[in-house]
Amino acid sequence: MFKKLVILASFLVVLPLSTVTSFAAEPLLVTVNENDYPASLFIIKDNRLYGSIETVSSMMGAMFGWVFKDKQSVSFVSHFSKEGNSDEFYTWFKNSKKVEISSTQSKEEQIQNLTMNNSTIISKDGEILLPLRDSIVALGKTISWDRKTNEITITGKIIY
Repeated sequence: MFKKLVILASFLVVLPLSTVTSFAAEPLLVTVNENDYPASLFIIKDNRLYGSIETVSSMMGAMFGWVFKDKQSVSFVSHFSKEGNSDEFYTWFKNSKKVEISSTQSKEEQIQNLTMNNSTIISKDGEILLPLRDSIVALGKTISWDRKTNEITITGKIIY
């Protein structure tokens, strides 16, 4: 009887250890236009993925030299005129759901405000981080998430 209890106790101790790894989540994979981006570029907060303006703009094909940041907002140029002048900007604001699109493509400045579902957040080092899904949708691009594979797929890019 004692031998059976020892075997049963051993089995009960070993069983949970062997099954823990089988339930481990797949690592996060972010694929943009068939290019993979490491999960280390993003922060997860409240089940939402956030990234820096540099990460989001480079994923969308924006030119790195046309990203602007200060303590209250981050933005990048999303269009240039035939003459080479920047004529459309997307701007996100600190701790805000607001996205401002300012455009002078029609010779007269037009400002369109969008409201995201989630606010921007501030990283530990004071950087404004954008909610990935909301930012991609604001840019008019497509984003989807596959729960089974833990993969986020983004399609579309900025065409200058």
